Amino acid sequence: MKKENYFQVLILAVLVGPASIIAISNAYSAIPSEEFQRIVRKIADIYGPLIKTKRGIDLEINAKFYQRFPPDSARIQNDGTDLGKAIITITGQVAVHPTITRDAFALLVCHEFGHILGGNPSSYTRVNGRNSVEGQADYWAAAKCLKRFISAEISADISADNFSPVNLQTPSLPLAIINKCNRNFSVSTINNLLCQKTAMATIVLGDYFNATKNSAAISVVAYDQIAPPVKNTLVGYGSTQCRLNTFLSGAFCNNNFLLDENCTQGDGIRPDCWYRGDI
Repeated sequence: MKKENYFQVLILAVLVGPASIIAISNAYSAIPSEEFQRIVRKIADIYGPLIKTKRGIDLEINAKFYQRFPPDSARIQNDGTDLGKAIITITGQVAVHPTITRDAFALLVCHEFGHILGGNPSSYTRVNGRNSVEGQADYWAAAKCLKRFISAEISADISADNFSPVNLQTPSLPLAIINKCNRNFSVSTINNLLCQKTAMATIVLGDYFNATKNSAAISVVAYDQIAPPVKNTLVGYGSTQCRLNTFLSGAFCNNNFLLDENCTQGDGIRPDCWYRGDI
């Protein structure tokens, strides 16, 4: 999908409404509507029961492919008490962009789940309830959720009658990234592959961030750049570069992705461009 076609689809959505452009949107989208729904539902199926177990609340998932605005969100109903439900809304704004891949989109879906399940540091607002801060949601998305999602995709591929090894292929990555995955995970193992695929999704998101930045004053992000440190833990988003650094740290975290623990040493620690201790 060419960039100009992407913007044509968005213009059509404004002029004639989403119902009139279903065929056009699917034709041009990087992630078609059926795949969009499948990815969101699969992650919801994995983590919905954990939300019930850990937070004591049910999950309401709103997957709105033909909605572009407002952006994706995660909130706890009832002003943050454990008596309501977690409401996660995912729109098609990112999914239709030509740079996006399945894993990159899944990483952003995981970010929203990270607000509910990512743990500390967290903050409370009347609108969203008590949620993990933005940086923690990013870190959890890469260190835990995306790896679990890709692992489930691989398992489904292996058990399918028409098995295709596409999910077992190692992505083409910069040597520096491969070396860090090899340093943290044994070579030629599933965990090493998950590290590399998570890193690849992060690089794709970097391309997306660069393609959609709305000002020449905004710096171009890259996997080999490091965002400067902050004095105190951030509640909101750090810089876009900081988000990339955080996703990559999550990729390199070699703790079991089925467990809650964050990495506290090595390549997988939470970067100081947003994290300076729990709030």
